[in-house]
Amino acid sequence: MTHLMPVSVMVLLAVIAVAFMVMCVGVGRCMRQLHTYRRELSTRAKALRIHRMLERLGIGLPRYLKRAPSIDVESHLLKCASCEDTETCDAYLERGDNADPTTFCTNFQELVKFRRHGSSHSGT
Repeated sequence: MTHLMPVSVMVLLAVIAVAFMVMCVGVGRCMRQLHTYRRELSTRAKALRIHRMLERLGIGLPRYLKRAPSIDVESHLLKCASCEDTETCDAYLERGDNADPTTFCTNFQELVKFRRHGSSHSGT
């Protein structure tokens, strides 16, 4: 003897299945947008000195972009792009001058915290 589910239970299951599929499509779309955004951040960072500063600190750009909060990355890129002490920075990055980066790089202290703690925030 077969037991038939009530129609209301089948309708509820169908609605749940459709909602789950819609949610999966939405999550997939958000993941693609996040990937595109990170790729754009990477391109912007590579056009600035910050990527070389990260390398000098032993922080790979992909790791930095994955772990640092986006608002901090945006702030770091903006500060680097508007830097007025590029000669000192270039000397430090290209020739390994012994200059103290805290005297010319407004991002340095935050990046060092990121290296030490795996995040740009010591509390996270």
